[in-house]
This record gives sequence, structure tokens and C-alpha cells, in this order.
Amino acid sequence: MGSVRQRNHDEDNNWVDNLLGRAKGFIGFSSCPSDESDGTVKDVANSIECQPIKSDDVSDKRCAVTYTDLVAPPAATTWLVTPGALVAIIVALLSISLSGIMWLTSAYDNAILKLVSIRDDIDMVFDLWRLPPTRPTLSVYPFHYKNYEAVIAGSELPNVEEKGPFIFREKTERININFYGNSTVSFQEMKNITHDDIHSRGSLKENITTPNVPLIVFLKKASGFYFLEQKFSNAWFNTLKAEPFHTVTINDLMWGYEDDFFKTLSSIFVSLGYPKPKPFGFLAKRKGVHHDIFTERTGADDLNSIGSITRVNGAETIGAWGNTTCDLLQGSDGTIFPAKSVRNGETLYVFSKEMCRRIPIFFNSTQESKDGFPVQRYDVDPNMFNFSVKNKENECYVLDGEYPPSGSFLTSPCQGDAPIYFTFPHFLHAGEELKNSISGLRPDPEKHRSYIKIHKELGISMKVRTRFQLNVMLKKSNYIAQSSRLKAEKLILPIAWMDYDSGDLPEDFVNTVYHLTFTVKWVEVLLRWTLSLCAIASVIYLAMGIRRNYRFRIPRII
Repeated sequence: MGSVRQRNHDEDNNWVDNLLGRAKGFIGFSSCPSDESDGTVKDVANSIECQPIKSDDVSDKRCAVTYTDLVAPPAATTWLVTPGALVAIIVALLSISLSGIMWLTSAYDNAILKLVSIRDDIDMVFDLWRLPPTRPTLSVYPFHYKNYEAVIAGSELPNVEEKGPFIFREKTERININFYGNSTVSFQEMKNITHDDIHSRGSLKENITTPNVPLIVFLKKASGFYFLEQKFSNAWFNTLKAEPFHTVTINDLMWGYEDDFFKTLSSIFVSLGYPKPKPFGFLAKRKGVHHDIFTERTGADDLNSIGSITRVNGAETIGAWGNTTCDLLQGSDGTIFPAKSVRNGETLYVFSKEMCRRIPIFFNSTQESKDGFPVQRYDVDPNMFNFSVKNKENECYVLDGEYPPSGSFLTSPCQGDAPIYFTFPHFLHAGEELKNSISGLRPDPEKHRSYIKIHKELGISMKVRTRFQLNVMLKKSNYIAQSSRLKAEKLILPIAWMDYDSGDLPEDFVNTVYHLTFTVKWVEVLLRWTLSLCAIASVIYLAMGIRRNYRFRIPRII
């Protein structure tokens, strides 16, 4: 309670009346009660008290006004627990929390990426992974050897002519699929390949002179034989009329065939208890069910590891390069990559079982795909076969203490010790040793380079264009006539190169990717602003309600 001030003059009364008038306007109540004869205290507006003035003059009926805190009590002290206020509080908390998640975290994007992870609980997603919707084109360009007699005689180096392309269509299906609790999945691949006669340049019945791969593989082993063993091999070759080059049809080159030498060699293998070998065919290993079992991460527990291969046939390493970093199983199967790494333009890897290695691909540029999607173009590293300069990626690819000729890659650890080499088409980016060992090749960076276009937000491969060339090494053997007169100690002979084109995406897949690319973004923007507006509106509503029902002012005494 404040102290009581008595005003004995009229001007003092006017001063009190004026003050009470202001208080009345402020708190909305009358300023003074009627006179009471018993002298009891009366409340005015619950914050102003009037009591009789103690005076000797009995006729003095004036009141002494006591101002307490001039704070109006709340009109409804329980407003915050009313249904409307409680709803506003709940809406405010939820909308602020969800708005913060939408604006400040990547939870929404991760939820969308979960839809394109490898999973079996959504039929559409699983079917797209199990049976990829694309129908890749395989354009094969074999090499015809125009002077093979002179090569064997040692008078000339090989002179080749490119044939084709011979077009094939490929369909892939993943089979024997098993999901595991550690967020991995294992599978095999089954490929169906058909010839596209309409778009091919040439007939499969066309003859071509090409390296005799089974014989050349045997010659490589025979070069290490003793003198008598080499002489016996030479007589055997002469009896069978086996030569390092033979003339076959394109169909036989693609799928393989058995000549007299191969049949005899197969019978020897079987008699020694080994399984019968399969004839060499450029596309033979791609067709049918692949015996390799791949295990890769699904991305269910870590989206940054999606598509990464962890095992091949149960092994966690390649087992070909002396337990070095080159033996690590790293890289994608080429169909999907971690979206975050793609957006950031980080270096990516594709694992190649045929090469026993990972293929590094580097960010080139951000582009727009044919179907209007944002994509990151990645190029295959042009130096992946370069051994002429120091390259950390290639330091551990050493066999028998030496590197292959620069521009080539020896894959014998994956090919049963066969001298099979991979290069870029027409020895693109190769060293002088390879370029000078053969004529007729015309490397073209535009025509022969490889790249992958990956969806920038989803990490899905939208366009794959890879071009690699298969070669075999013919090594001189001093006591075997078929190779003793070669002009060079060893020749890396091109067999054919293939242009793999993943093809156009089907309409239903394009529609799915469209919604995952654009529709979900529109929904994200709508959710962000809707939640933000709900948060703002609910906070304003609460603030106005508190101001209306709970008025707090600094106490003062007059």
C-alpha cells in the first residue's frame, strides 16, 4: 500500500480528480465510490482504495485515495489452458520444430533418397533395380589384319583395318537376390544379348582375320618351356596347322568356336582333370548367367555408401595385386552413386571385374540431360592406363616386377593368366611403344572417350558411354616357328573395341525420376513456407492473447 496524501484545498481535490480520471481511462473502471457513513474502506477498480480522511471537522466528507500498484489483474487467469490457447501452443511447437528441420537439415532430402536406395519393401523401386529399364546398345568394332603373313614372317608390323560397327542389344536382370541385416545385398547378373541386324554395318557371316586367342595364350606359356618342350609344341602346331592369326566369321569372333587346336587342347585339359575350357568369344562372357556373385551396400544405413561393392564371390579383396591398395574392393557397379558425392563433384569409382581394378571417373561439368534433368558429367580418367608418369592410382598395378606398356593394362590375374590387355580404342592416350607397334589405328578423343552422366540430386546414372578395347599380347618364342620370327619381342594385338551406350530412358522411368526431381522439390518448398507461416501465425496469436489477458506494468506509488 502506498502512503496516503491528504489534500485540504480545492485545487488539491481537482488534482486528485484529474488523476483518478486518468486511472479510470487506463483501467476502465469508475474512479471513486459513493460516500459511506461507517468509514469502511472501499475498493475502486481493485487497485484504488478510498477511506475517510481523519479530520477534526466532522462535516469534511472527503476521501483519501490510496493508489496501490495500478496494475489491472488478468481478466481470465486461466486463458493459457483454454482449448484455443493449447491448440496454438501445440501448433507453434510443432511448426517451429518441423520448420527448423525443413530449413536447417537435410532430413527431407535424405527421406527422398531413401526411395532410390536398394530396397525390397517398395515394389516399384525394387523392380527398377532388379530389372533395369534401359536397353543398352553394344557397338562392336573388330580389327581385320591385312598383312598377317608378313607379321608372322617378321618382315612387317601389323596393319589393321577397323570393321563394323556390329550392333547388339543387351538386357540385364539381377537374379538370386539376397538382402542382409548389415544393409547389403548380394546378386548375380543375367544378360540377354541379341543382334541388331538392321543397324549393323555388315553381316555376321562376314569373314575377318583376327588373332587366334587360344593359341596365343598357349604360346605365352610355351615361351617359358624348355628346348625340347618348345620343339614338341612346334610339331604339334604344325600338325594341326595352327597359326597365331586365323580367318573366322564375325559371328564366331563374337561367340567363339572350336577349331582342331582348341578341341585337342580341351581334351588334354579334361584328361588331366580340369574342367573343359570355353572357346574365346568377344561377347561370350557377357551373355547368360554370370557366375560372379556381387555384394554391395543398399544405402539403408548410410546413403553415402549406396551402391558400393563390398564382396565378389565372398572375398573382400580382389586378391590380384599383392594385398596393396589396388586390391581394395572400392567403387560402384556403375548404376548408382552416393548423391552427396555427386553433388560435390568428388572423384568416383566404378569397379570392373574384367579388369581386376576400379576405374576412376572425374567431374567434368554440370549439364542438363536429354530429358531435362540436372546431371553431373563424369569422364573416365584419361591417365588410368598411363604408366609413363608417376600416378598414385597405378603405382601398385605391378606384375612380375614390371608395369605394362603405357596406355595398356594387363588383366591376367582376372583372365586365368592369359595375356589379355585393356586399352582405350585405337590406343588413345597410349605411349609411343604401342603407337609405333601397329599401323592403321586412328585415335579420336571425341569418338573414343568414355563418360557417365549422373543425376545431380539422386545419384542415378542417366547416361553411360564407355569405350574400351580388348587386346592380346603375342610373345616371341625362339623355338616355335609360329612366333620365332616376329619383328618385336612382343606385340599387343587389338582384337576389337566396344562402344557401350546405356540408351534412352523409358517413359515410365522418366516420369518417376521427374517426380523425384521436381515434384518433391515443390512439395519441399510448400512445406517449408506453410510450416513457417503456421509458426508465425501461432506465435502472433499467443502473443496477442497474452497481451489481452495478462497485462504487466511496472508498479509505482503516487
